[in-house]
Amino acid sequence: MKRWTMALLGITILSLLLAAMACGSDEEEAPAAPAAPAAPAPAAPAPPPPAASGDQPRFGGILRVQLHLDPTGVDLHTPRGASSREFWIAQPALNYLVTEQPGNPGVIIPDLAESWSVTAGAGGTADWTFTLNPNAKWHNGQPVTAADIKFNFDRVKNPPEGLTIGRAKPVGTYYDNVDDVRIDGNKILVHTNTPSQGFLSAIALTNFPIFNKAATEALPQPLIRNYDELVGSGPFVPDRFETGARYTLNRNADYWEEGLPYLDGIEVLIMVDETTREAAIRTQQVDVAFPQLNAGLYDKIKDLSHINAYTTLGDVSWWAVGMNEQRVPWNDFRVRRAVSLGMDRNLVGEISERGHGAPYGVLYPPGSPFALPEAEVKALPGFAVDKEAEFTEARKLLAEYSAETGYDFTQKIPMLTENRSENIEGATLLIQQLSNIGITGGEMDLQEDAVTEEREIAHDFNIMIRRFGGPVEPDLHLQNQYVTDGSRNFSAMSYPELDQMYLTQRNAATREERIATIQEMARFAWANQIGAVPMWWRPTFHAFDVKVQNYNPTLSFAPDTVNVTRVWLSE
Repeated sequence: MKRWTMALLGITILSLLLAAMACGSDEEEAPAAPAAPAAPAPAAPAPPPPAASGDQPRFGGILRVQLHLDPTGVDLHTPRGASSREFWIAQPALNYLVTEQPGNPGVIIPDLAESWSVTAGAGGTADWTFTLNPNAKWHNGQPVTAADIKFNFDRVKNPPEGLTIGRAKPVGTYYDNVDDVRIDGNKILVHTNTPSQGFLSAIALTNFPIFNKAATEALPQPLIRNYDELVGSGPFVPDRFETGARYTLNRNADYWEEGLPYLDGIEVLIMVDETTREAAIRTQQVDVAFPQLNAGLYDKIKDLSHINAYTTLGDVSWWAVGMNEQRVPWNDFRVRRAVSLGMDRNLVGEISERGHGAPYGVLYPPGSPFALPEAEVKALPGFAVDKEAEFTEARKLLAEYSAETGYDFTQKIPMLTENRSENIEGATLLIQQLSNIGITGGEMDLQEDAVTEEREIAHDFNIMIRRFGGPVEPDLHLQNQYVTDGSRNFSAMSYPELDQMYLTQRNAATREERIATIQEMARFAWANQIGAVPMWWRPTFHAFDVKVQNYNPTLSFAPDTVNVTRVWLSE
């Protein structure tokens, strides 16, 4: 068995790549400017690692992927319909303008765009030019055009009515610095109002695949719902689906990248029961167990001789408590600090993630280049090993607040909780922990997914616990989670200083300046004990059969399309 543990090496190495970059031998590097320093072109994709037997890539075979729930759709521009489940049934049929290099988080490589360049403009703006690969074509045989690319930019920037369901708004905000998209032959010209070191990462995000303009506009509704409505340009073509059972994709025999893909197809199997999933992995009925792996199942299968298993840490996936800063008593620093002090973070990790992951992060987890040094975090309030001392301090803060305001922390306090087993487990644990510091009236306000989302967006809750996840790129993660008008700023936090630091990092001239500003954001956030309080940073669990070759899963928000294009089976 081959097993290892990976730490994230630099999810945004792209900070060195984004500001001024040319990809491809026929594009000259854009002139450098202080707001967008020149950087070397990204390296060519690494060759596929050889199989254990030393064989070369071979054609044929069906890759079998295991999911724990049915996907809700195939429209990845809509986050409500674009969880990791949807990625697996839709991504193999699609391409991106640019994508992330397999096995190299943050390194951006060509996809539909065979090359690109950027020129720094006046006032800290930037002009990007993407040249389309002339060979790229849709499943229906029509060429991929610049008009198709512009259509997708317009669709996420200004989504048609009916597309913006659930948490759809964040997709558009990822591209809020895009002022103008124009067509020049087979080139796409994009003007951004900031140099935005994260722009390439944003367009390589899983939520920004390129859909066929004509086919999408011809739909009776704006949302792409079914396999027969999905016209892509990717290495696999959607075939059939049986709700609750399986989804199949066949090899695109006319794929525009010569000689690819290697697989004959992909079969996505729905297995709701965890015992069934474990049995299927043990008996090699499935090849890939990602993305629904949890800590318990991972521990059961990680030592199987036919399984490659590892974890990655550095993704922004975490257990968090959200306190609504628009409501009493959570609008008071002392109460928020007391809640943070009252959490036994290591106990949370042991129970919720079986010890996999780490507590020592504020805005980013250990392993991320944007994270505060772990030693510094360990010295912050709330991270002490001696929890009794912190419990005592928490009780003192709550008593002071109660004496001043008359607030009774023994009264009923609803805690918004998504109706999923893992969230119920986390909420139960938090209620128990907060009772240690005198908040004894906590009880679950249990709601289904859609209701939870609506109430989060409307700030209609007091305190909540749930798992969160999102893109690592700061322009996306920080904007949505911590900026005053952020789409996922559910705790209604509003700190002008944080907003300004976000803009400063976005306009930073160098990667070093950017990291330094983000770390200052983390220090400010903790000094003011903002309402979004991380308890435990979750790892991503990966497990796949040893016969699956050249599969390089990294983080949850990186496209798998470029992975499956080059995946092959050694037997």
